[in-house]
Amino acid sequence: MHTLTHAVISGLLSIILYPIYGVNVIYLFLGGFFMDIDHVFMIPFKLKYLNISKQYRQIMHYIKNKSFESVKETLFILHSIEFLIILLVMSFYSEIFILILIGVVLHHLLDMIYEFFVLGELVKVNNMSAILWILRRI
Repeated sequence: MHTLTHAVISGLLSIILYPIYGVNVIYLFLGGFFMDIDHVFMIPFKLKYLNISKQYRQIMHYIKNKSFESVKETLFILHSIEFLIILLVMSFYSEIFILILIGVVLHHLLDMIYEFFVLGELVKVNNMSAILWILRRI
């Protein structure tokens, strides 16, 4: 899904929840929007270049052509089930982590909706677990 869509939807939910959580909704926005930062760190290992605009164009090319084989086996740590579990546990101790978790779950839902209805398959489901990703490489 496009980054702008994540920003707009996370921003709208933040506005809706502002009367309840106040300025802390910024954490929801950050959780839903900046979660894709792991792409910036992991894709260069797959695509072999660091230029962020070139990475973005390449990913948009993959999306347009529905061709994900070259990045399908890439681990995006912030998209992993382990990251969600850590946020879930931390959310028992802090409202901030509840809001981050809401943003991250929203991000996942938007990605899944986009992948299923637009791309016709759930692309990232292959690498939802960092532990399984590591075990497959041993």
